Amino acid sequence: MKRRNLVPALAGVLFTLFVAGNLYASGAKGSATPAPVAAPEKKAAKYVFFFVGDGMAMPQISATEAYANALSSKDVNVKRLGFSQFPVTGLCTTYDAGSLITDSASAGTAFASGNKTLNGVVNMDVTKTKTFKTIAEYAKEAGKKVGVVSSVSIDHATPAVMYAKVPSRGNYYDIALQLPQSGFDYFGGGGFLQPTGKNKDKPSVYDLVKAQGYTVADSVDAIQNLKPGVGKVIAINPNLQDSSAMKYDIDREAGELALADFVRKGVELLQDGPQGFFMLVEGGKIDWACHANDAASAIKDTLAFDKAVSEAVAFAEKHPDETLILVTGDHETGGMAIGFAGTQYETFFDKIVPQKMSYVAFNDKVLTPYKKATPKD
Repeated sequence: MKRRNLVPALAGVLFTLFVAGNLYASGAKGSATPAPVAAPEKKAAKYVFFFVGDGMAMPQISATEAYANALSSKDVNVKRLGFSQFPVTGLCTTYDAGSLITDSASAGTAFASGNKTLNGVVNMDVTKTKTFKTIAEYAKEAGKKVGVVSSVSIDHATPAVMYAKVPSRGNYYDIALQLPQSGFDYFGGGGFLQPTGKNKDKPSVYDLVKAQGYTVADSVDAIQNLKPGVGKVIAINPNLQDSSAMKYDIDREAGELALADFVRKGVELLQDGPQGFFMLVEGGKIDWACHANDAASAIKDTLAFDKAVSEAVAFAEKHPDETLILVTGDHETGGMAIGFAGTQYETFFDKIVPQKMSYVAFNDKVLTPYKKATPKD
């Protein structure tokens, strides 16, 4: 069974506080059967998938696996996710240059460029004067096609670390302006958070990217009809929720696109490059759900993230000895715990199963209408 080193530019740049990282080299047959790790060969992968579960660490993975088991069994056990069965697994710390508690910008800068920086900074040093080159840019220079996929807005911190350099992750418009300058081939998932700037007085990013040669597909039919040879693409989910992000998977309705669909479309559009491709895929709303203490939504989005990884595994099985899949988190969010003294160490998964919507959907569909209909005292 063949194994390989990470491509040289990846070596040493995955700095994700006690976050799990998993590696799948495509010589392995399937994601569900762990195998012994042989000595790596000095061979770079032609196809590289880099999956980031934002806010996902061992607590989120463990909770999801315990929940998945609780759905089908009363036995105390876990049902392992596909990526947690990859043959190579490791743990690492996530502190940045200024804090033990990192954010997605500094964590993303670390794994995109191999450099630690301050919270909120995207691909710049601690002085905010020097910029860093990213692994995606190196991949593009090497002739690979490059894709960036996220369930949150495509100008958010984690997708931005692949193509932008800004002193503040909150400079969404400036980040968006740098997207077409990257020349990357495929962007998919969420939209732009501030397409006309913070004050809504700037030229539309959508017009600018079209003028620079990008096709913007923003309907299910338009996205599904994209074919190899179409050129540079921005595929935006037509069913966005909060902050130009895709819906939480718990809120996604039948027929609406999931994160896995954007990975599958990315593979279709990128694989014709003679030098292969590099694709960054972020499950961004795991983090948002954990910030809101919405365990059910965090778990459902982790399951959706695992399904997205399975698309890469399916591709790897068709391209033995050419594909590398890395799955990691950038940091843990929320201090998630399955149970503690306050719950008398009960897990209460039976209270999560009936939940049918995220906190965002509950606010929009239930709480806000209730407040409007209820007279104030």
